[in-house]
Amino acid sequence: MKLNKIEKRLFVFCSLLIIVFSYLLYDDSILLSNRESLNAPIAELIERNKDVRLKMNESFNWAPARTKEKLFPFDSLFTGENSTAVIKLDDGSILRIDGQSLIVMSMYQGQLVLDLKSGSLSGDLSQNSKLLLKTKDGFQNLNGTDGKKFRFEKDFAGQILEKPSRNIASQKNQLIWESPRFFKLNKQDPRTYQNLSWVKSGNIEETIVEISTNPNFEVIDRQIKTVRNDSGIPIELPDGKYYVRLKGYSKDRKLTATSNVNSFEMFDQKRSLLPAPILITKNIAHSDSYNFPPVLKWEAVTSAENYQIEVSDTPRFEQVKRYETGQSFYPWNDFKPGTYFVRLFSQNSDSKSEPSDIGTIEVSSLAPNLEPIPALLIRSREKNVGTQDVKLRWQHSGKQAKYRIEVSKDGTFRDAQVVESIRGPASLNVKNPGDYYVRVFAANEDGFPISPSSNIERFSYDLRNPLETPQLIRPFSETTVFLQKEDNPYLWLDWKPVLDATLFAIQISSDPEFNNIIWDEKTDRNRFLVEKRIPNGRYYWRVKAKADKDETDSDWSTPNRFYLVYKKKDIFFE
Repeated sequence: MKLNKIEKRLFVFCSLLIIVFSYLLYDDSILLSNRESLNAPIAELIERNKDVRLKMNESFNWAPARTKEKLFPFDSLFTGENSTAVIKLDDGSILRIDGQSLIVMSMYQGQLVLDLKSGSLSGDLSQNSKLLLKTKDGFQNLNGTDGKKFRFEKDFAGQILEKPSRNIASQKNQLIWESPRFFKLNKQDPRTYQNLSWVKSGNIEETIVEISTNPNFEVIDRQIKTVRNDSGIPIELPDGKYYVRLKGYSKDRKLTATSNVNSFEMFDQKRSLLPAPILITKNIAHSDSYNFPPVLKWEAVTSAENYQIEVSDTPRFEQVKRYETGQSFYPWNDFKPGTYFVRLFSQNSDSKSEPSDIGTIEVSSLAPNLEPIPALLIRSREKNVGTQDVKLRWQHSGKQAKYRIEVSKDGTFRDAQVVESIRGPASLNVKNPGDYYVRVFAANEDGFPISPSSNIERFSYDLRNPLETPQLIRPFSETTVFLQKEDNPYLWLDWKPVLDATLFAIQISSDPEFNNIIWDEKTDRNRFLVEKRIPNGRYYWRVKAKADKDETDSDWSTPNRFYLVYKKKDIFFE
């Protein structure tokens, strides 16, 4: 069937639309290009090797990270097996993230927080660096020191290892590991071979490597003497877990340094002939508001009888949930908000494959809807009125009960005050007057966001110093005023001047609550002439000082009561 020109153009246009929307479904980062106008970047990815993925805070998807990518608060970086990433912080510090690591960046009271969910990192901190590192063992402050760069390494076990620079001038005796704290070695798979390596400084001529099956080294299984900074592992050692430490000796055979204890595991396993499954759904974005589970899909392996699925909350799979299926897909029903890592094994009665590439499942919540926040106005002559409570309310369809509230003075949320709340509403304590910006995230148990940010609401806190309350002069309180003429009833009202007042409001009422006001006028002077005839009787009058802004008007003065009488014979008594 031949198409005319219009039909051809429509076909091309529709095809382009399908391509564009398909790409946006795969990578929504193009829609987030304006986030630098909303937040200040805190780091930059300056180097990447192999599988490095980035999940922006506003995005649901993990996408391949790009060199020179700007990193913002609550962005997450993931490095796959044998992959690395190098980031540069805005203070000049350089951090290297090792393979199979997951790190989440955030800001807390102006300090950068690196939440190391799994893996290890090392880096050179600049002199002014203030870094808060979080692992499963808690928080650790890492600060730059006295103009010298501080070399550190942090692994998931929570240990910090200080590494001297290669050109170190200090003579302190040290043996510092450069090889991993723990690794596995398969005798039949050369890809797992690992040499032991270290750095030494000070008075160390010879190093002895001690290998033992006992963590206390009660029995030494093997000793290796070397003057080098590395050593191989004897492949003939029996299968099992081993502990290894270093001892440094001087030329006169005195022990001058001992390293920390590392460990490795040796095993003997034939490489499987089964190919590893190839994930089709490598990055899955899901929401806890969905009524259906995320579905893992992979290419079927011809010789496989079934598949084993491993799901973990860390890319090193320290804690794993395992599932099995004979299909090439699997609905994962155990989902809840968080980041998860997935790998597959094909298996039959004879063997089990190597693991597949690591996939990710990001289960998030929809963004909360923050209600408008009324302005806060406090009138006081005191300079310090203490903290004020502001009520925050929001709507959210998620199933979790914890929320993270961020309050910023400038709208960038770089130095945001963080408040955690169980559901809502929440009370926010503000101390200083000014403008405030607020946003809300659904959060996990650690207080880190698991949803996009809510809408940002702005509110103002004004502390106004009101004008002094006017002091009434005359008519004095409890005064009787006699007027001789009914046709020209002049009555003067006087009060003391008030600094910075531009106007005065005057009211006369027949009742002390001023419900029945018979005179209501304004003047720019501190006295007023009442020229309107008022009947005999008892009256109350009061004055308020006014300024350019209504919020700084004074309070009403305490009313004076007077009695008004025309002619002496009509004297009025209460």
